[in-house]
Amino acid sequence: VVSFAKLSKACGVTCFSLLTSAGANANSWFLYMQTKGEAEEGVKAVGFDRLHIHHPGMLDRGAKARTNERMVLWLVPSTPVAQVARAMRLAALTGETHGATTTGNVTVFDTKQIQMF
Repeated sequence: VVSFAKLSKACGVTCFSLLTSAGANANSWFLYMQTKGEAEEGVKAVGFDRLHIHHPGMLDRGAKARTNERMVLWLVPSTPVAQVARAMRLAALTGETHGATTTGNVTVFDTKQIQMF
């Protein structure tokens, strides 16, 4: 992810959108959350004019969902992947944040803001 971000920056990309996960944290004891957090920190260091980080929570992959994902979808709220893609595209094109948290050049969208697009 970081290598792709660096290549994108070298090619003149000014706004980069990154999909990670709610709870991403480079210092987490959980490998998945730690890996996502490390990716975020690495991409932040690249220095894009605008960086959008999307934390959608549980994704609903529809017919592509694995059996364990289908079981979890019955228990927790989820966001369809098409909705996440729409939010990422529109945020990058329009600059709309729907109240997402912005610090400097980094805007973090959680499930609530993603679902508003």
